[in-house]
Order: sequence, then structure tokens, then C-alpha cells
Amino acid sequence: MKATYDGHFDYSSNNRPRVIQGNVARVLLFKQYGQNMVYTLVRNAQQSLKGATPKERTDARKALAGLLTMHGLAAGALGLPMVTTLLAAASMIGGSDNEPWDAQVALQNMLADTLGQKPAEVLAHGLLRLTPWDISGRVGLDKLIFPDVQEGLEGQRLAESAMTAALGPVAGIGVNALKGRAGLGRGPVPARP
Repeated sequence: MKATYDGHFDYSSNNRPRVIQGNVARVLLFKQYGQNMVYTLVRNAQQSLKGATPKERTDARKALAGLLTMHGLAAGALGLPMVTTLLAAASMIGGSDNEPWDAQVALQNMLADTLGQKPAEVLAHGLLRLTPWDISGRVGLDKLIFPDVQEGLEGQRLAESAMTAALGPVAGIGVNALKGRAGLGRGPVPARP
């Protein structure tokens, strides 16, 4: 039972903070898995350096290494925590308006030139790139804090997309309902040829 809760977390109502134990708050704050994973990673990193005993430090290092290794195998280097966020920051620093530069594309191209195309894909996106079933985008830890936002958006559209991604399905339902209502006002959509 302890191994199950340590590995999969305890989602029971009485394990949540009091403010999110009600029905409405439970739906609004649905990202409990992300919160648990961030806590687990940070806590194990902290315990690996400052655990009370050598055994606690060793156990925390093993747990952290196991988590990162298994996620690295499943989602590749780009699925590890904060990697794509750091690459996006490098892209902003390294590029300009006249010459944009994408650090992630540069990294993938460098890996492909060094290792070959398929090994580079496996290193960047995980072992499942060797199979027809690629789930690296679903199991990665890189979007736990900062959600994925569509590229090329600016201003209000960027803010709306980031808010919808951060707040999850509850906000998405509201945004889509408003889009649908606006679409009803424009009349029927013409059939595609």
C-alpha cells in the first residue's frame, strides 16, 4: 500500500488541502498529479542533499534517479522537467526579430548530425519512437508547471491560450462555449467541397 501511494499518490478527498476538498474546488483544481510530481521531484532533490541520515539521502537519490531515468526512457530528454522551458528561454535570448532561432530545433539537428536521425529521435523523444506507438508527449514531465501554448500567438490571443492551458478543461469548456455562441450568431458554416 505504501509503494502504491508513493508511486501513484493519494487522491482521496481527505488528503487534499481543506480549500480543495469541496466538489467545485476539486474540479477547478484538477492538476493534482502535476502538483504531486513537482513536490516529489523537489522533495527528493532536497532530501538527496540535506536528508537527516545518509540512508535518507541515498534513498532520495535513488528515487530521483529512478523517476528521471524512467521518464527519460519514456519521453526522452525533451520530456524531462523544465527542458523545453529552458530551450524556449535560450531561443528568446539567442534569436532576434530579424533572425529567429529555435534552440530545440538546433538541438535536434545537432543530435541527428552526430548520432543519426533515428537515434536522435529516440534520445529526444524516448524509446517508444522505435515503435508505432509514441506517447512521449503524454508522459513527459516538461509541461507540469508551464503548459504548452500554440506557437505564433501574440498579445491577447497568447494570454487567452496560456490561461486556457493553465486552467485546464474547466476554462476550456467555458472558452469553447463562448466561441460556439459567437459562431451561432454568424449563421451556418458552408459545406466543404
